[in-house]
Amino acid sequence: MLTVPLLLLAMAAGPSGRVVVPLETGWEFRRGEMPGYEFPRRWRKVTVPHDFAIEDLPPAPQTPEELEPIAGEWRFRLGDDPSWKDPSLDDSGWKTVRVPSTWDAHGDAAVNAYGWYRRKLRIPAGLARKGFVLPLGKLDDVDEAFLNGVRIGGLGSFPPNYRTAWSQIRLYRVPPGLARGDGSDVLAVRVYNGGGQGGWYAASERPLRSGPFDRGAP
Repeated sequence: MLTVPLLLLAMAAGPSGRVVVPLETGWEFRRGEMPGYEFPRRWRKVTVPHDFAIEDLPPAPQTPEELEPIAGEWRFRLGDDPSWKDPSLDDSGWKTVRVPSTWDAHGDAAVNAYGWYRRKLRIPAGLARKGFVLPLGKLDDVDEAFLNGVRIGGLGSFPPNYRTAWSQIRLYRVPPGLARGDGSDVLAVRVYNGGGQGGWYAASERPLRSGPFDRGAP
């Protein structure tokens, strides 16, 4: 328990000659406890009631800015072409699929094959300016991700030195200024399936947050 001394300095004589102590004003306050605190020195004037318990609390944290969920509708196409990372590419003729789902689930079963996902993301301008971490979930087997045509990360190894990373969670850092934050940002994800069903089979359904306690936050 924290003990805090309060020193009453203001006293006045009432009509009857009794000492009247005003309880609302005339108080001085100093937080802490140590010998000599009964003698005022650099104490601070306060008015009661006064709650010293909240004086040193840090400012209330701002609500973390949120990205829209990765889960949802994406454009998808089997095949592999490096130009498909270009944000200006017209992908209106691509198939619309749901993420998360396997290639088999949306009728694109293929092994030892490549596929690309594309979608515009709504990224808050504040996050775009300071940078953030983009969690993509899990992809089977190998991937690399491009934001506005710039590679931001990848896991596993593509052929000829194939190495799967199907069970690993993707967390890719977006540097400050790469995202525009105006609704036009395009994320393109290249995926290779070396066996099994393949695809983007796990993604968060909840909004993605960027705050001081989030894993990998700037």
